[in-house]
Amino acid sequence: MGDIHSKVYSHEKVKSTIERIQTVGVKSRDFNSPTKDIISPEREADTKPGQERSRKYKTNDPQKARIKKPQDKLSKISFSKIYGRMTDTIGVAKKERQLSFQKPITNLVVGPTVYDPSVDIEDFIPPTNLPTEHIETEAEIYEQKKRWSRFATFMAKPYNYQSRFKKQLQELDSLGCINLERTNRDQIPGLTINYAAALFINPYEGQSHTMHLVPLMDALLMAQVFISRKYRVFYFCDATALEYYKWMDWLVDNVELQLVSYFSGRATQIVDKRRQKKEKDKEKDGLVELLMFQNAKWKAKRDGTEYIESKIRGITQDTLEDVVIYDLIKTKEYPQTRIVLLTDYRYFIDQFLNELPFSGLETKQPLPNTIYVGSGQIVGSAISDDAPKMAFSAGIFASQFSKLLKSNPNININEMNDKINLPQDRQPKLIVVTGDSEYLQKPVIVTMEGDDQELQLNELQPFLEGKKPEQITSIPAVDVPSFVEVAEAAKRWKEFTAEMAKPAPYKSLYMQQLLKLDGMGAINLERLRREQIPPNIIIENCIALFFNPYEGLPHTLEIGPINDGVLMAELFLGKGYNVVYLCDATPHEYYKWMDWLLSNVENELVSYFSGHGTQVPDKTGKEFDGLSEVLVFYNAKKKTASSSVKITPVQGITDETVEDTAMHDLIISKDYPQTRVVLLTDCCHSGTMFNFDETLPLFGKPITPKTKRINIVCVGAALDSQTAKQTVQGSIESGVFTYNFTQLIKSKPESTFKELEEYMVKNIKKYQTIQLTSNDQNNLNKQIVVKVEQAK
Repeated sequence: MGDIHSKVYSHEKVKSTIERIQTVGVKSRDFNSPTKDIISPEREADTKPGQERSRKYKTNDPQKARIKKPQDKLSKISFSKIYGRMTDTIGVAKKERQLSFQKPITNLVVGPTVYDPSVDIEDFIPPTNLPTEHIETEAEIYEQKKRWSRFATFMAKPYNYQSRFKKQLQELDSLGCINLERTNRDQIPGLTINYAAALFINPYEGQSHTMHLVPLMDALLMAQVFISRKYRVFYFCDATALEYYKWMDWLVDNVELQLVSYFSGRATQIVDKRRQKKEKDKEKDGLVELLMFQNAKWKAKRDGTEYIESKIRGITQDTLEDVVIYDLIKTKEYPQTRIVLLTDYRYFIDQFLNELPFSGLETKQPLPNTIYVGSGQIVGSAISDDAPKMAFSAGIFASQFSKLLKSNPNININEMNDKINLPQDRQPKLIVVTGDSEYLQKPVIVTMEGDDQELQLNELQPFLEGKKPEQITSIPAVDVPSFVEVAEAAKRWKEFTAEMAKPAPYKSLYMQQLLKLDGMGAINLERLRREQIPPNIIIENCIALFFNPYEGLPHTLEIGPINDGVLMAELFLGKGYNVVYLCDATPHEYYKWMDWLLSNVENELVSYFSGHGTQVPDKTGKEFDGLSEVLVFYNAKKKTASSSVKITPVQGITDETVEDTAMHDLIISKDYPQTRVVLLTDCCHSGTMFNFDETLPLFGKPITPKTKRINIVCVGAALDSQTAKQTVQGSIESGVFTYNFTQLIKSKPESTFKELEEYMVKNIKKYQTIQLTSNDQNNLNKQIVVKVEQAK
């Protein structure tokens, strides 16, 4: 494809694949500039050369302050409508589920929900003819069962644990439970998980507050219950808070129908610092509830590894705030997966005032797919070996839970709540919270048909290809799909991309540009659910374009960000990258898809943002200038709205913005040791966006100390103190940074980040100054865009 532009800053008319805009003014992409500086279509003819258009918007504009909050009425939204298809398929026969999966999703817009309050109820998203979910062939499933059988057989063999609980850990392994501490996510074979139980047990070995064998005995009871009911069972003994978070992140992503997470350990409280800062999400009693885990610093010293302090808010070296998992589940938005959180915690007699862990979630909007069951009771500071009855037996909740499930396999949550009898001398608490009361009438554990039963240890031999368990002496470091799976994936991918390229009836001022993007091969993520992306594909190199014209909103940037998206799509498609995009994403849509992309792109992920940026007071105390940078997204409440139902946002994410600290936390929480992540941000105040100006270790990440490397490069279009501009260049209106970025790569494809910096100094100095940040300065001398042979 030839060069589609004239010289930089030239207004000479030339042929272009992007719609030409005749204005010659300059707009700022600062979210704090007044509305009167934003040029409307009616005013374009009167725009004078040199007038600035800012990618910035004034949040305290009196005109906007009069806009009422919308009436979301979340409680009246049908749970099934949140997902756009039959959601509660738990216990439904596999064949019946598959019939529903073969049908396309006809309605992609359901209005504001507890997951995403910023969606426009009047929006229209063109549906596709893609199936609701792809169904793998029997040949593919057989290949996956072969790999899982080898993996599970190896994990069940006696392992020489260096622990005083060696006997109990080996017993869990022999039952077929998978010890997550002994593996990593890349090793686990890709056999679909429909029903799973994850046991996080915390004896606090080596600590003064040890619980001795109690959590291990809890785990053995719970494992026997779930294995007898054909669930797949995972466990982790003495996880750190970060390890727990990492594996919960993976489990929520990978379990299809029901995930039961069980925590056995201690809980505590600390003073809620948000109370002093007058934040909306503060605890009413001034205390925040924490689950206690193994001390990460102590564990690192024991294992001879380097301890690195957690960078994720709500997680310390030995505790995790109850709200962290709530936020994790909410941002994932998998309402079709029922999640049961069983929290079996012990506390000290003078520890709690008015609340217990997870009871604080009652103040939030309960999630419709999640059931929280918190069981609390008093214990002493440590369980002594001198008290054998307490030290060597299971806890009361685990004992009664397993007993009830054995006597009444179909017991529901309400019945369990009524029949569990905790001794009053321990001041027990049993709390149940859910966003869908119908779940309380359904069985805690599902009785499933044969097709849905998870493969158990005693069923593996037919898939071992004649090998005996003793002959399985190792497992691959990375699970690799078979030729059968790769061939089927390629076939589905071809059909998928052909469907996404078909002309769609967009109802947008920018319909022609969106059709152009689709026709070029860019994938519009707004028209998809994540489950509609074909399984077993390998996405090696990908750029995700998030461009925001803010269509119909007072602070619209009009055609500029749209043209930015087309420019970048043309450039990266020409280099062999996969290109996906979202136009006018909400904060939740952006976060949700970034989460998915970080987990699924193999070699290189480029994230590109075009739109407004602004700053808010820093709450972390780490920003040098006292201000935290935020990205501004689409919020339908700015144009339609009425009522006042409060929806509690995720930390760092509001109905309109995503704070850079939230994205920093997300990025460092992922494992992508072989993936380079490049974050390009064309908005105001973006110099240190994502906070990677802070030094990170060269050979590890704060939450994953075993990671070999981390490669992150951030390019901000303007310093934190500057605005970023968009203007007419080469007869099209676009971001000053974006246009010049594409010009450089076209003229000099091998350009490095340092060369980009030098080029921008020469060409856009009169507008703004870019800023480069990275975890490793050596990354800045590497090529920006790598030409790949073929996008997969």
